[in-house]
Amino acid sequence: MRPYLFNRRQLLIKIGSATLIPGLMPRSLRKLDFSVRSGENRFTPSPFTISLSQRSLLHTISTGKITHLDFPRFAKEQFGINAIDYATSFFQEHIEDQEYLGEMKKRAAEQGVRHVLLLIEEENLLSKEPEIQQESLRRHRMWIDAAATLGCRGVRIQLQCRDSSQAQFEKTVNSIKSLMEYAAKKKILGLIGNEFGISRDSKWLTRLVKEIESSGLGAFAYFLGSGSGSGQDKQSESPYQIMKNLMPLTKGVCATAREFDEKGQETHVDFQRMMKIVLDSGYRGYVSLEFQTAHPAPMVGDDQSEATEIKTAISQDEDNDKGQQKETESPACQELAGVKSALALLKRYQSVPQDPDPNNQTPRNEERII
Repeated sequence: MRPYLFNRRQLLIKIGSATLIPGLMPRSLRKLDFSVRSGENRFTPSPFTISLSQRSLLHTISTGKITHLDFPRFAKEQFGINAIDYATSFFQEHIEDQEYLGEMKKRAAEQGVRHVLLLIEEENLLSKEPEIQQESLRRHRMWIDAAATLGCRGVRIQLQCRDSSQAQFEKTVNSIKSLMEYAAKKKILGLIGNEFGISRDSKWLTRLVKEIESSGLGAFAYFLGSGSGSGQDKQSESPYQIMKNLMPLTKGVCATAREFDEKGQETHVDFQRMMKIVLDSGYRGYVSLEFQTAHPAPMVGDDQSEATEIKTAISQDEDNDKGQQKETESPACQELAGVKSALALLKRYQSVPQDPDPNNQTPRNEERII
């Protein structure tokens, strides 16, 4: 299916009016994060809370439209989101900078935004070279410290390994056990995503989490769309079966989106079907929204003036039609529209009936809810 490309007018509507159109306004927005059940005259808690992954704004931040420190404010002002997930690549040089981490926490608090997860983007955790692996473990511990300082609930751990041998499995168990023992002391949860390599195999990931037997460890279940991944990373299971397999051990969910059709539906994954699986499992927690873009621009330092204006399509001069057309087609503006579209989809399911499927036999595990 050919992806739908936003033209200027449609993009402006997406950016400026998506949350105001009655047909797209879920009942959950009538009173903060509460929804009204059909036939009931009372407010009941929403079945999940939306958090925004910082990777959704890859181009917006890397091209200097906003700085890393602006992220909480931007999430609140542009999308009305009160919870965010950070990615370490945006502030690698500040891993031990307590003053900088304190400023991040302060800015989020000023906006009433909660820090939920920190994605640790460190490679070599499962390196075959002992010295390289030990260095990666050391840096993972440093990021766990940073997550604790920021007040995050947990960290996301990436396993970029394709070796499915028993020896590699045992090595992975030992490495994650070591991290979880350290994280437990900091009261930080550990979530392993099914985004890369062997972790895309839901049976392998389920076996890993069960083998480690840590109450603070769980899966971070991605919405893997049809055809996602390539080569050795391409999953053999249905993305919906993968989600069903992971939900009993899931501590976090990532609603990933890439492209939308003219009806506002994601073209690679059925959001309705995915969210039904999530909610029917009894999961009640954060769902991280992650709009994925390709070809990131070079990173720009955080020391830019805070006066840097956010250049989006809606800030262009109407008379400069040519320049306006170019700006609306920029990766940053497509990013903004993409997040708006994904957010509109997710919000539809905040007002669905909240009782789990009575035919679902998955036990409700309160410890896995973040």
